[in-house]
Amino acid sequence: MYGFARIVIGNSRLAIACVFVTSAAVMTFYEFIKETLFTGRLSAWESHAITILVTASVATAIFGLLRHHIEALAAQAHQNAKKQAEIDTYMAIMHASNHYINNALNILSIIPLAHDNPEMVDPRLLAQVESQIRQIQIQIQALSTLDDPSPDKISDFLARNL
Repeated sequence: MYGFARIVIGNSRLAIACVFVTSAAVMTFYEFIKETLFTGRLSAWESHAITILVTASVATAIFGLLRHHIEALAAQAHQNAKKQAEIDTYMAIMHASNHYINNALNILSIIPLAHDNPEMVDPRLLAQVESQIRQIQIQIQALSTLDDPSPDKISDFLARNL
């Protein structure tokens, strides 16, 4: 049954046709039962009133079921949006961390040069490298203390700290 329901829901014309046929069959059965129970003792308006009450009750019950289903879908959409925001935040933090680590690695690439050819490396350059490494440490620490790690806040942080 689940496979058939999926096919019907996926095809809006087929779904409409199924609703029509099912409604017509149920209403025909209802009218048959009503006529069998009352055997023609009801006036036309009494019959109409009963049909109106039954139809309104069924429509209200269907609305209640659909409303519950729609609320569940809305809650799921909210959860999905929240999860996507978490993923976006994670990606933004990863981007920032990657940026800082790449900066550190680029700065540290001078170490082999200084080791192999100490006379080629100016002590002021080494002091500058140490300063930049300290700055990267400060940036990474600041990144880890964001009070609202949303993608927008991380972007603002990066704009201020790059």
